[in-house]
Amino acid sequence: MEASGQISATASITFSCPPRCIRSSHTKAIFINTACIHYNIRYMIIGLNGQNLTASKPAGPERYAINVYKNLGKIDKTNIYRLYLSEKPKKGSEISDLANFSNFEIKLIKKRFSWTHTDLGIELLKNPVDVFFTPVHTVPFMKPLRTKYVAMIHGLEYKSNKIYSGVSMKGLLHPFILKYVTSVSDKIIVPSEFTKTALVNSKLVNNIKKISVIHEGVGEEFYPRKNEETVSVKEKYNLSGKEYVLTVSTIQPRKNIPNLVKSFSEVIRDAGLKDTLLVISGKKGWEYQESIDAPAKFNISGNVKFLDWIPQEDLPALISGAAAYINVSVEEGFGLTVLEAMACGTSVIISDIPAHREIGSTYCVYVNPHDTPGIAAAIRDVLLQPERGGITEPAKDYANSFSWEKTARETLDIFTSLVKRP
Repeated sequence: MEASGQISATASITFSCPPRCIRSSHTKAIFINTACIHYNIRYMIIGLNGQNLTASKPAGPERYAINVYKNLGKIDKTNIYRLYLSEKPKKGSEISDLANFSNFEIKLIKKRFSWTHTDLGIELLKNPVDVFFTPVHTVPFMKPLRTKYVAMIHGLEYKSNKIYSGVSMKGLLHPFILKYVTSVSDKIIVPSEFTKTALVNSKLVNNIKKISVIHEGVGEEFYPRKNEETVSVKEKYNLSGKEYVLTVSTIQPRKNIPNLVKSFSEVIRDAGLKDTLLVISGKKGWEYQESIDAPAKFNISGNVKFLDWIPQEDLPALISGAAAYINVSVEEGFGLTVLEAMACGTSVIISDIPAHREIGSTYCVYVNPHDTPGIAAAIRDVLLQPERGGITEPAKDYANSFSWEKTARETLDIFTSLVKRP
């Protein structure tokens, strides 16, 4: 379009990348040679909940949010994103680096009471967005009229958490808050068909069309690492020269670690496996003491090593160096580490539960999480006969088909479907 006498009085212009100075107005007017040209800026303002993203030891939900946000920044140059945080992120961190995307801004909101429920809610009322996305099971108690809420619900594992059972503040509040989240949200994202079914069966969602299944992704950093990388990470965690079976998870009852330790105590009775280690990586969650005490209880303290939380940059090499990866959880909403282990080419043994069956396909060894002899037999078979649990190239390709870019694109499609543009 040229600024000349040929210009019509009105026109519609679409910007592929909105200027940083534009924040809330979707319609502007400009004057060229006295002709007023009205144009629509076809973009959304999308608010992102950054609750807990500055935590020093990010776990599954935080890693999910970080990966989705990074990939939204990579694939979407049209819409404006506001990431709400309660504290300034460390310089050079993955969170602070989000501000490098031209259409991302970080908004700091001081925590006064309940950050998401009230402090963030007040900010959204003052400066509404088109879509507000929360990657955790909570939304502000206040909702602007024109703002659409999208919530990610990773699972309903809280129902097996004793902290939320009985007569207690958490026990009374959490079900109420989750019901509020599912009621007020315009769209709910879940990571698996299993979680979708659980939501419907629990009566938390009346309209099944409100729920969309979007699988989590495997990061590009998860691939079979070279020997020098695995040797280096083994040295770092005092595993040099050791054969080990690895599990990665926050330590809590549903992860079934005591049963895993009991099963492993049977494995090392085999003369050829007596020096093998069970390495448990993950920060302490709730009611973790039974898991911590399990090695002493079953007389294998020397064969079990707790590593606490492992930085993301060390995880691929730690997985690649393992003789096998194991997860015998009794309940999962998804089970991302299973796919990450497959992508690293490591043999995988997992509990035969719905979420694992959904993502593990035919590429894993399945066990009953309550059958300790069966778990022990599976570990023994994979260690002594690696081909039984070996990960093939098709298995690695399958794991890599779960990408964070795909997760982000499908999430963006949800946002777009909720906001009508002229």
